[in-house]
Order: sequence, then C-alpha cells, then structure tokens
Amino acid sequence: MATNLAQLRTFLDEYDLKYQANEENQVILIGFGLDPERTTFRDEDGDAFLRLVIRIHEEGEFISVFAPAAWNIEDNLYKAAVFEAIASIQMKYKMLRFDYDPADGEIRPNIELPLEDSDLTSRQFHRLIHGVMHGVCRFDRVIRRAMETGDVSFDDLEDEPQPAEPADETARLEELADRAGGIDALEKLLGGGEPGADAA
Repeated sequence: MATNLAQLRTFLDEYDLKYQANEENQVILIGFGLDPERTTFRDEDGDAFLRLVIRIHEEGEFISVFAPAAWNIEDNLYKAAVFEAIASIQMKYKMLRFDYDPADGEIRPNIELPLEDSDLTSRQFHRLIHGVMHGVCRFDRVIRRAMETGDVSFDDLEDEPQPAEPADETARLEELADRAGGIDALEKLLGGGEPGADAA
C-alpha cells in the first residue's frame, strides 16, 4: 500500500516531533539540534543543527530523506578528494548515499526507500531519519578534512563504535524527539514559509 503524508505525520506525532509539512510538494521539513561535542557538523550559520527533508515520490511508492546543502564544494580546490571520501563512506555505511549538484556545488546526503506495494512501518521510517543523522554526524569530519586539506582519512574514527541499530528502539526515538525542533530555521528552507504549509 502506498504511503502518504498523513501516515508520515502520524509516525512523527507518535514521539511529539516538531516539523513542518507541505502538502503541495509532498514534503516534511524537520530539524535536529546536534551535540557540538560529538560532531564537527555545522550548518551554514555555524550552528550544530541538521535540517532534513522527507519527500514522498511516485504517488507514495517511494520515499527519500535527505539533508539539503549539507556541504558545498562549488569553489573547492579538493573536489577529487571529497568525491573519494563520499564514495568511501558509501562503502562503510549502509544505506547512506550522496548526491552532487554540479550547478551549485551542493552535496546532499540521503537515504531512499522504494516501497512499491509494501507498507511502511514506523520503525522503518524512523530508521531512515536516524540513518541520515548518524551518517552526517559521524562522517562530517572526514568530508570536512577532504574539503580543507585534500586528505582522505578515517583514522580518527577507528575508536568510535560502528553504526548499529540501538537495542532500545523507543529510547532512540525519544532521543530524536528531544532533539527535534527549530521550526524557524526550517522555514528558511521554504523561503520564509510557503502558503498552505502546516506546522505541527
């Protein structure tokens, strides 16, 4: 059965996550405050904050979660190193992929899930969100090093645990709920908010 925006909103509402939904574009915008001690990732304003877009495609038969403009290499001298880094990350981290827009240099981490005629579960949905968040937070330092120095290295990640599904699913989702918010920041993605967009 194809998914729809109402179903995704139900999954988010289960944990009181704050988000903004846009029916016309079939997207949900959600933001998460990050622990600045645990990740080097910063948004364009220098804040430890990650914006995610959840989009429904193909009349509900396909869903994607991505972090728009997570990095930009438009004028970067080390593009080859960055491409090597993100290709290597894709080998190390299941599901996470990267899109690159040569028109403006945007690098967009994402996870896509073809549903076809399958039912999407709450657990699957939240795992998509968690997968993008964890991948960005964990590997930002690798990508940033490649951007700044041309060096591709995973050496300082070796002491960190490999990505794994948390034992307690409810605890993980509650953690997401604690970190979700920032509607004002999300509205910037819509150019100050679009008519007809719902905020929950």
